[in-house]
Amino acid sequence: MASAYRLIDMLLAEGALEVLSAVKQGRTAHFKDLRVLKNERTNHVFSGNTLSARLKELEKLGAIKRIISVTDKGRNVVAYSITPNGIKTLEISQRYEEELSRVLSGSKA
Repeated sequence: MASAYRLIDMLLAEGALEVLSAVKQGRTAHFKDLRVLKNERTNHVFSGNTLSARLKELEKLGAIKRIISVTDKGRNVVAYSITPNGIKTLEISQRYEEELSRVLSGSKA
């Protein structure tokens, strides 16, 4: 159960859902690709520190996977892909958001 609470805390953290959604859009995403993400609440671009923290946390929870490849010049390139757990997490968060919207609007399921 402690793991579930860590996941909930993570999802409530700034940028977590935006990162998961962006990584889900393509096969992989690089840090530079994610640097353009905006906070849906404030419409501000996430700082590099925030983005880096979310990537590490999401990877630790198993929601995303780090993929390291080597270029022709021998340079390591890091990309991220969403895992089945990350996809499931997004689905749950979307259902949760829909339910909260219904509750707040006063309509019944």
